Amino acid sequence: MSTNRTVLLIVTLFLFTYTAITAQSLPGYIMIAGGGSEQNGGWSDAPYGWAVEKSQNKKVAIITFDPNPTSWLPDYFKTLGATTAKNFTINSVQLANDQATYDSIVQYDVLFFKGGDQWNYYDTYKGSLLEDAIELVFNNGGVLCGTSAGLHILSEVIYTAENGTVYSEEALEDPFNYYMTLENDFISAMPGVVFDSHFTERGRFGRIIGFVGNRKLSQEEQIIGIGVDDKTAFCIDTAMLGVAHGTGAVNLYRAGTENIFSISGGKLLASDIEVSQLIDGCSVDFNNMVFGGFPDYTEPAYSGEDFAGHMFLSATNNIEANTAFFQALSANTMGEIMVITGYDQSLALAVQTALQQTGAVSYILSTTPDVYNDPQWLEKLQQSGMYLFVDNELQVLKDFLEFGSNGQYLWDQLITGAKACAFMGSDSRYAGGIFVANFDQEYASYDGELEFEEGLGLMQNTVIMPYVFSSEADEENTASAVPYAMIAHELAYGIWMHGNTFVEVMTSGDDIMIEASGSCPLIFIENPGSSSGLASMAASSTGLPRNIAGFEKFTLRLADDTEPIVLQNVSGIDDREVAELRFFPNPATDILYIAGIDQARVTVKIHELSGRLLKSSQMHQGMSIRIDDLNEGVYLVSVYGLDGEYYYSGRIVKTR
Repeated sequence: MSTNRTVLLIVTLFLFTYTAITAQSLPGYIMIAGGGSEQNGGWSDAPYGWAVEKSQNKKVAIITFDPNPTSWLPDYFKTLGATTAKNFTINSVQLANDQATYDSIVQYDVLFFKGGDQWNYYDTYKGSLLEDAIELVFNNGGVLCGTSAGLHILSEVIYTAENGTVYSEEALEDPFNYYMTLENDFISAMPGVVFDSHFTERGRFGRIIGFVGNRKLSQEEQIIGIGVDDKTAFCIDTAMLGVAHGTGAVNLYRAGTENIFSISGGKLLASDIEVSQLIDGCSVDFNNMVFGGFPDYTEPAYSGEDFAGHMFLSATNNIEANTAFFQALSANTMGEIMVITGYDQSLALAVQTALQQTGAVSYILSTTPDVYNDPQWLEKLQQSGMYLFVDNELQVLKDFLEFGSNGQYLWDQLITGAKACAFMGSDSRYAGGIFVANFDQEYASYDGELEFEEGLGLMQNTVIMPYVFSSEADEENTASAVPYAMIAHELAYGIWMHGNTFVEVMTSGDDIMIEASGSCPLIFIENPGSSSGLASMAASSTGLPRNIAGFEKFTLRLADDTEPIVLQNVSGIDDREVAELRFFPNPATDILYIAGIDQARVTVKIHELSGRLLKSSQMHQGMSIRIDDLNEGVYLVSVYGLDGEYYYSGRIVKTR
């Protein structure tokens, strides 16, 4: 193990001990599944078989509200070694308090609660003889199991759903809203936690943060939120070692040692939420929060971000939701706003009308080949004080930036930060180093078919996801794609935005300030370097593993303009260096020269915008670097002095 990783492990142990569960052991065993159908010979065999194997007499009682349950689940448990498996329909207070029910249930040592509505379970079983029977079985070493709604009633803090379901955006916009019904007066099999189901599938990471924040702010109670994906299970033994099984992840959310929850304009803010995602075979010891089973280690290429200028990003293409966004653009430009769009100008025309209502003057530039070298459009680009990107296909936009004088002028303004820029809705993805091309393709992540492409790289170490929690995109896609891209493409940062939220990115000395406005907080996640892996098990007929990432620890923040995100700017250099150091020709085809080096020898590194290192070599004054082996695209070139100190970086365009 390297020194850096040893230090990381020591720090991790210290941090995780703060939020470790106080209990040292459990009297019985727990198996929870996030929902989805069981599969004989598939994902569910290992965890469901574990539940049978841990029981003394291998007798399984399946408890449900369904008046006509099928025999499939009892038969399935029998194939896994159960000597007896029987359905029990207990759907009234009278049945829950029947002595015969009690006498029957205590004869079993595996109790499995099916899906449905957790409020029915909680409201009907609370304070009943059935609750006594459940506790007796567990305290005698039995196994408590639950899937979907049945999972919710097994944690100490229960989301009861008394008033109906709560959605992630509602939990973040107001963690004390009418639907946030949390109780802690039922079975309490697993102390110090709240469980949630169908986690990534339904984009529930926002609401579990709301659960954790609610309990801290209202009860001064520090709990861990555990969300389980569908077709995924979590087995917790009596020593409190939990192991994940299945196609997705078991997701842990807990406050870090320095975390502060607060309320700003009604919405929840958090400064330090620790996030872990356990994929199949990964484990956590709840006594000391030590994790295991991850196959790899992912460390981003940079610990900061490379950005220049002033940029705005919005979460949606919806005109009405972008009202405050348009007002901010109008207030932050000294000239016309150039609306840059593709072949279809319909959305751009609606944006132009909305900008006019703020008093802004705007023009629409459609990036068709006939404007590549049009001098009239060059003049308009030069006169504009801000560039707003709306409804673009990225390849069409990249062609414009690469093949004409107007596009090259625009690209120069973007990468130097000479003028402000803005990206609306789906175009916001393009500002990052990697973007998700098919985020709106239904079941793309579930089917293992998410497509990741290089963005413009204005924030080259970040993946940006608008439309999170939105019906306009597949919720599993938007929830899973950000951490998946960060692991698969070694990125340091991820951004989620929802609804009318928009983000302002600004340089401030050697720092980058990221502020958010809107009713929902900005969700910002960071990978400081973590043990990691990618899901290896398919959930659908494609046979491809789900696009779910596993990692030991990321850090998540909820922010707005009162609590901005501050990042180190890796391109923060003085004006003299910017003026004297230059890459040419740019765009380049075969050979790249660097002018302005004032040291006898430097190290030059060329990275993809995703951060992956492609070349590293020493260079003397007057030397050149061959780049004919690189594919067409945009690359980051970094220059370091002999002592390894960072000197300068910039972007180059590689052409044919």
